[in-house]
Amino acid sequence: MTWSWVHDEPQLIEKDYKTKYKEPIKEIHRYGQDWYLGTGVEWKDHPLKGYIPEWAGTECKNCESKNTKIIAAQWSVSYHSGDSYWDCELYCEDCGKYTKRAYAEND
Repeated sequence: MTWSWVHDEPQLIEKDYKTKYKEPIKEIHRYGQDWYLGTGVEWKDHPLKGYIPEWAGTECKNCESKNTKIIAAQWSVSYHSGDSYWDCELYCEDCGKYTKRAYAEND
């Protein structure tokens, strides 16, 4: 099952990400997972594009624009169940909102 939320501020990355990160994407190990964080890249250029569906990595939930960049994402598999999980957050260049999405294979 996939969940989606719209926010005025980022939820999966620091609020000052635009100045904190100097690169569009950087792999960082946190919370026991490998996260990709940065100023943002388009879905087609993201290392997790094979795991996160195109619609989830491109479409703003607020205005449905595809003028977005992924600023935070992770993909993982549970050691216990073998189920896959992913989270991603997009910034929309058109409306300025953040779309956060989460997927859990077991739901």
